[in-house]
Parts: sequence; C-alpha cells; structure tokens
Amino acid sequence: MGVLAGKRCTPLTSLLRALASATVMVAVAMFVVAPVARASVVITGTRVIYPAGNRDVTIRVTNNGETPALVQSWVDAGNPQAAPEQLDVPFSVTPSIFRLDPPQTQVMRLVFLGADLPKDRESVYWLNVLEIPPKPKDMVSENYLQFAIKTRIKIFYRPAMLPGGPEKSASQLRWARAAGEGNEVVVTVRNPSAFYVSFAEVRAKLADGTELPALSGMVAPFDVLTLKFVAAQPVSSPVMRVIFKTVDDYGSFVDGTVELP
Repeated sequence: MGVLAGKRCTPLTSLLRALASATVMVAVAMFVVAPVARASVVITGTRVIYPAGNRDVTIRVTNNGETPALVQSWVDAGNPQAAPEQLDVPFSVTPSIFRLDPPQTQVMRLVFLGADLPKDRESVYWLNVLEIPPKPKDMVSENYLQFAIKTRIKIFYRPAMLPGGPEKSASQLRWARAAGEGNEVVVTVRNPSAFYVSFAEVRAKLADGTELPALSGMVAPFDVLTLKFVAAQPVSSPVMRVIFKTVDDYGSFVDGTVELP
C-alpha cells in the first residue's frame, strides 16, 4: 500500500490514481445512454472535526449497495485533482485501501501526524473516499460503463481554547455591498472569528424584490469571501437583504438573514 501522507506508491496505488483522475471510465463501441451514477459507499457525516490533542478521530463508511467495492481513502490540502502518492499532508487514514462488502461498515482512523499549524484559528483539509466497483459478472461483451465515484468532505483541525465558538461565528459575519460589472451583483462577507463558516446557500434580494440565483462557498477565519451573483439583466436596484444557510458541526443547516443598510 502507498503512504498517503508520503511519497511512495505501488502498482496498485498507481492503478487507483488512474481511476481517481479519470473518475469515469467508458468502454463503448456505439452510442450509449448511461444512468446517473450514485455512490454506494457512504460516509457517516458531512464533515470531520479534529480537536487538537486527540489521538485520532474515527470515521465510518458503509456499503449501501448490492455489490462489493474496493475503497481507497486519503487526505488532501485543497486540490481535488492531486494524486494520493504526491501529497504531503499532516494526516493519515487507516486502512487506506480495503474491500467493503454490502451491507458492512468499515471504521477508518484519521490520525494527525504533527505539523506547525496555526494555533489561533482552524485549518481545513479534505478527506477523499474513492469507491471502485467490480466488473459486472454477467457481461457478454467488452462494451460496458464503469464508474469510480469519489466522495470528498472537509476536515476541520480545531486548536484548543479558540475564543467564542463555531455556533457563534455566523452571527459575527459582516456583510457589505461591493461594486460589480455588467450583470454582476457583488456582496462581501468578512469573518472576524477563528472558525471557518460554510454556506450551503446564499441568496441576495434586491430592493425591487428581485431574488438572485443562490451561491455557496466558505469563508476562512479572519478573511473575506466575495460573492458574485449574476442577474438575468443589468440591475440598478441595490441588494437590501441576504438570506443564507450555514452548515454546523453536525452537518445541519442553520438559517440566517441580514439586512444591508
């Protein structure tokens, strides 16, 4: 097996890398209409909170499908296209490669390997879980579709004794209008807290009642996120209200509304 946080790899890891970068492998000789692919291997939770000082954090994955799957897991620092053997991150996941039969659950251990991360704010990494299904047994030809599906969720490394709390971060956000071009309507959000704030949805409502298409995103601690809404046509009416949904530590949505002066 390859070392996910290091530089070594084996032929098996190289094969998995090819599958991960392609994500969808298609072998067809004629036009084919493919069904929508859905992950059978499901992670419990939508994010991982790693408190500083913990020996490890456990993550559960379950095969809700009807066939076995080969699963590979690794952590990246923000580049979803990065190959596992090329990463240098302060986390390891064990087991990193395993077979998962339905309807079994596998417990993975996420371990912090040590690094000089900021102590005054959270740091974010991403957990990747790649599901590779077996080749269908009843195939009578070489023409088939095979999907390798990758699920990616955030890991928040949380130092001890941060001021405030993640549940208070959304109320501390500072929203403001900014200049846009053409059909753009720009809103900025400043985060003065030590915690990341993730938005499942942000909607802007203009003074004339027009509501712009929703956006999503994440604002880092002590940073500013710029949201560029695109209207169907140039607008002269200013943004008066922002309606948003943040995501808490448990993956639940928390509604919020702010009136812009």
